[in-house]
Amino acid sequence: MKILRIKILLILLLPFFSFAQSLNEENELIKSMCEEFQKTKNLSDSIRVENTYSKYLYPYLSKFEQPKIDSIGNSIYFRFQRECETFRKFLDRVDPLDNWEELKEMPKSILTKTERQDFEKTNNFYYLEGNNQITNVLIEKGIWKDIFPDQTYSINNFKWFGNENQFELEFIESTNLNRKGYSRKGDKYSYKVIRKVENFYEIAAQIPNQNQILLFKLYVK
Repeated sequence: MKILRIKILLILLLPFFSFAQSLNEENELIKSMCEEFQKTKNLSDSIRVENTYSKYLYPYLSKFEQPKIDSIGNSIYFRFQRECETFRKFLDRVDPLDNWEELKEMPKSILTKTERQDFEKTNNFYYLEGNNQITNVLIEKGIWKDIFPDQTYSINNFKWFGNENQFELEFIESTNLNRKGYSRKGDKYSYKVIRKVENFYEIAAQIPNQNQILLFKLYVK
């Protein structure tokens, strides 16, 4: 009976070990890709990307069966943006974001107490993606849920912290291909409500592991 229990335990743990090993491999891969990308500023944009992919990404993807390659490659691409500031700045230059303004420093919040209370009483919001498509936001019972135009979603824990109208989102899960590639469970993102303007709030977001600060509009629905 004891041997049987051990076998069952090993069977249950094997997927977890495989998943952890895969994440570690991806993290090491992205680190190497970032170092390579930083060293090739003298190359043209297209050659710079192709060089990094040919040297690291393509050999890594060749280990997987064809049905998995697209999802794994997509995950690495978005995680690469999050973990490598050089690559993110490169993308910002060649494909600038619409509806999101980059700031040099985190602004102070000038949200009034009444405006903060109104924010906390509101459940339904929306913001605009780079292509002007609407992403709806539902904030309820400590959960922030993004609902994207294709009806996929992301779920995050939501909590206030500090004394300057700051809040934190902790990633739980997502059915959206881009978001689940960009984030891992437990990843945390810091935001600050800067002010209320007519029917929207200005929100500043601090990108993890980077100096980038983005300002966007969170509209009241």
